Amino acid sequence: MTITPEQGDMDQVCSCGRKTTAEFSFCPSCGKELRGKSLCRTLSACAEYTFERLADGHREGQAPGEVGLTEHHLQDIRMQHGDRVAVRWFTGPEEAVNGADWEWWFYAGEIGFGMRVQAKRAERSGSYKLRYRPNGGRLQSDLLIEDAVAAGCLPAYVFYNHLNWQPARLAGALAGCRHGPLGERQLGCTIASALVVQRTLLERRASTNYVKNRSLPWHRLLCDEGAPDGRRLAMPYERVRSLHRAAAEELQEALDGKGDAFTVERDVPSQPASPKPNRQVRHTDPVLSEPARVSSSESVDDLPRDLRQWPLYRRMQELAERPPSQLPLRVRNMIHGGDAIPPDERAAGAVLVNLAEDDYEEFHNARYMAEASPAGAVVTAWNALQRLCVEVLVRHPDVTPTHTRPGMSLPGYELGRQLAEVGLPEQAVGLFERLRKLRNAAAHGTDTVTTTEALSFVDSCMVLARELDQLP
Repeated sequence: MTITPEQGDMDQVCSCGRKTTAEFSFCPSCGKELRGKSLCRTLSACAEYTFERLADGHREGQAPGEVGLTEHHLQDIRMQHGDRVAVRWFTGPEEAVNGADWEWWFYAGEIGFGMRVQAKRAERSGSYKLRYRPNGGRLQSDLLIEDAVAAGCLPAYVFYNHLNWQPARLAGALAGCRHGPLGERQLGCTIASALVVQRTLLERRASTNYVKNRSLPWHRLLCDEGAPDGRRLAMPYERVRSLHRAAAEELQEALDGKGDAFTVERDVPSQPASPKPNRQVRHTDPVLSEPARVSSSESVDDLPRDLRQWPLYRRMQELAERPPSQLPLRVRNMIHGGDAIPPDERAAGAVLVNLAEDDYEEFHNARYMAEASPAGAVVTAWNALQRLCVEVLVRHPDVTPTHTRPGMSLPGYELGRQLAEVGLPEQAVGLFERLRKLRNAAAHGTDTVTTTEALSFVDSCMVLARELDQLP
């Protein structure tokens, strides 16, 4: 069983760079708290901050805005989890405007999934401005969904709240875990599929209560309590997909005339939507199987009775049904330190969250050292891969020498032959041999290794490590 550092059973690394053993609760170098550090706990702390600051701000007549709250949360997440989270601005923070979206990409290696997120602050009454139209144009929810699908993401809203309620539709939405106790302030930041907003906008009176009852405290997405091996990426993806699927089902039921009628008061004046001309496609990603932007002159008020008749929703359904897939090229480049390229003009930035298993921690460390020591990164990644190979071969004494044991080193040429005998695919064996030769050239100084080449080598080692995981 893989034990994560967040469980406190392995060495810990403080944000100051000091490595300590698991028995330390505070860093002996800088004094910062170590134990219990997790993305779940940090997101919960951000929710508590929002709940308190927003409540106080509304009482005093100076409630913080969406941009300010978002900047605070992103900075806090980055500072607490700089080893796993990177924040990339497409524009400077000072240029961010209300209505701008953020991309959130969750990944392990080059596999992952994305969300396009729009922040929405609760008003003093607790309601949301769900019919907001940037610059008096199209509905914000229409733009969010269109932009999300174009970028290969699922669309979502993050709501900043200051009033408590008990979500009626999501069992276990409010719950304590090993990262923190149950509390109403968990509702400070909640997340919901953008289709939930689309559903309530079909009514003359848009319902904030409908949205709240279908939103989840955002830290619950990344809580890894009880996560089995290899599920740190899959579990949050399943939670995101569940939110989207449930929202799509209720939206279709409403179009079929089966949805429940709303009886609560609307939170903003209802205005009929007037379709606007489509924007031009600005970005095409080779990962997408269709043209990047699937646009339509229809708005939420003009939805067809069957969502499958609308290409935009068909594409969204494809995104929701496929497993975590290879990341778009521009996202992979950002992860590797390349330029932050926006998918469109409304995106403020991207949050890149590494959810790779700790079995690959040495590969992550190799990536971090690639810029300072490319050759060292190559050797570090190779050594980690070689140890994984030996661990596989130890399980097959019929094809390996009797003296083979975990942690020992075997000649690379012998490893390749033995891995083929235990079932490693021919293509993977070929990759192993190429990596072995590249490692020898780097270790013996016969070739100069660049940072880009080192990063590519490390990523290839991780690809091969996943192949090894599939062997008996």
